[in-house]
Amino acid sequence: MSKSKHFITTSAVILSMATPVVGTVSNLGTVFAEDNSTSSTSSESVDAKLQRATDVRDVAHKEFVDATVEYTLANRVKTASDADKKTAEDNLAKAEKVTKDAQTALTDANKVISDNTAILNTEAKNITAAENRIENLKNVRELAENKLKDATEVKKTIDAKVVETKKVIEAQKKIVSTEEAKIPVAEQAKVEPTADIKHFEKLLKAAKADLAEAKSGTDAYSQAQGNVKTFETAIKQAQDKIDEASNTIKSANEAIKTAKAEIAKQEKTLVSQEKEAKAAADAVSLQEKAIKDNNDLIAEQEAKISESNKKSADSTKLVDSSKAVKAQSEKIIADNASVIKSAKDVLIEVTKVAKTNNDKFESAKTRLDKAERFAS
Repeated sequence: MSKSKHFITTSAVILSMATPVVGTVSNLGTVFAEDNSTSSTSSESVDAKLQRATDVRDVAHKEFVDATVEYTLANRVKTASDADKKTAEDNLAKAEKVTKDAQTALTDANKVISDNTAILNTEAKNITAAENRIENLKNVRELAENKLKDATEVKKTIDAKVVETKKVIEAQKKIVSTEEAKIPVAEQAKVEPTADIKHFEKLLKAAKADLAEAKSGTDAYSQAQGNVKTFETAIKQAQDKIDEASNTIKSANEAIKTAKAEIAKQEKTLVSQEKEAKAAADAVSLQEKAIKDNNDLIAEQEAKISESNKKSADSTKLVDSSKAVKAQSEKIIADNASVIKSAKDVLIEVTKVAKTNNDKFESAKTRLDKAERFAS
């Protein structure tokens, strides 16, 4: 007797929902029924078996549908709570970043303030040191200026002495020149009287011879006597001229000797005075150089003060701007503390909710897995 198999099959249940269903169930149950040739003596009828299979199928189908609905809703809630948690974490991270950025800005500002305060202190010390140095240099310069004044007066006095000494020497040289010019004139003045004396001496000799031959009381005697007197007078006058010229020469030589001695003396004095004048000039130059060096050093210190003032001004600007940043950062940190606390509180709450919903989701997933296994 031929046999045929009859299949009773249930189709898969598809839920029409907004979100996709995780799984579908096909062939929830297949019931095999034999043909009418089955022995009538079986303890369970075909209808009973079919009913039992149908019941099993319906229970599995209902559990799968319920589990799918629970899983879908739990997944939606979990997704929403996870998103809420992520948003809370992001909000906390943003708030903490604001504080962290403000703390970084505060740290940087404090460092700038500290560094530039140190610079201000250093430059203040540099300025004080430079100002003290300038005061000392001004005192030294004042001393040098007084010494220069004294050295200038000494030089002026010595220079005047040198001029005076040179005048004396020139005057003595003129005397020498004048007296030397007298000597040849005087020598020349002796030539003619000397020749006259020789001539008059011859005439005097002849006149004395005539006087010796002439008789006293005679005209010849008187004439001869007159001639002797005339020639003696002429010789005396010529000798007087010679003596006068000789005296002129002697006086000139004495004047020359005296003038030359004075010149030698004054030249020796002049050598000494010129040494003093050079020393005085060197002293003046030395003090002038000292004043110039002091002025250069003062200018150098003034340049240092100017540079320190510039650095101080720059540092002051940095300190002021950094103080503003510091105040703003401190305010941000203080104001943001409540924001962070609120964000943490929110995160704690949504984390609890997310955990609860995640647990529910895992429970629903486990139920669905079991339902799928039971229904297959």
